[in-house]
Amino acid sequence: MFDKLVKMVGDLGKRMDAEISAVCQETSLISASVKNVQTQILDKQGRFDTHDASSFGKPATPGHKLQFPKYDGSDDPITWLHIGEQFFRAYGTPKHLKVPTASFYLDGAAGQWYYRLEKNQGVPSWSQFVDGINRRFGPPLRSNPLGELTQLRRTSTVDDY
Repeated sequence: MFDKLVKMVGDLGKRMDAEISAVCQETSLISASVKNVQTQILDKQGRFDTHDASSFGKPATPGHKLQFPKYDGSDDPITWLHIGEQFFRAYGTPKHLKVPTASFYLDGAAGQWYYRLEKNQGVPSWSQFVDGINRRFGPPLRSNPLGELTQLRRTSTVDDY
């Protein structure tokens, strides 16, 4: 009885190994396919076009690779949005791809905020996205006069003032 149980467990382990191997192979194939599709999309956007972009009506692509920064909602989004706009201009990103691209780089509280926004209202336009992220995570206290007043601390007596 015990030997039969050990054999069954061994057979089960072999089948699981085979299943895991098959899943890993399928995942590799899917990953390669996704990368291929991404490359095709980027080629169609003109990112890798080495010809004079002005003759094709596309903006010139930068000579170096730019990186889109991550944003987690812990500080004022204005700098992140500005860098994003520069990135989009440099690569000639169409309006309909700005929000999907920017949302990919949201982490933490900002990522959760966008997830709820998209789930409840759908994908916003770029201007709605900018307005929403500014309302939720900005402006910082330094540009809010009432916020500045709340940060004031008395350091001496009224008589000294």
